[in-house]
Amino acid sequence: MSSLPPLLLALAATQLLLRTMRFNGTRRLLSRLPGRPREVDVSLLAQRIVRASHSRPLVAMGVDCVAESLVLEALLRSSGLDPALRLGVDPKDPGSAHAWVELDGVPVNDDPDVAERWAAFDGEIPLR
Repeated sequence: MSSLPPLLLALAATQLLLRTMRFNGTRRLLSRLPGRPREVDVSLLAQRIVRASHSRPLVAMGVDCVAESLVLEALLRSSGLDPALRLGVDPKDPGSAHAWVELDGVPVNDDPDVAERWAAFDGEIPLR
């Protein structure tokens, strides 16, 4: 579905948008991506996004799990799927937060036990 360079660009742009438009503004903008229902290899797409976000330029930019999850959510939604963006805090360090995406209750860009390690906010984050 996606090759690495466009994902690098999408992640970098999303990180910059998060700094300027904050979370809700960035998510609202990404939700407007045009799309059409199509078959997607969700696991491969999630792996590519995570791999791209760990590239040297994006690590230097501070691309994090929020940017990864917003890009993944937008791409899945534009493909006709209904992903759920989840946010949680570390029970041992409430100042630490994490984001991931689920499809049908199953994490797609994190380990299956992510909701056990992070105290997830109840339910998915509504798109405003």
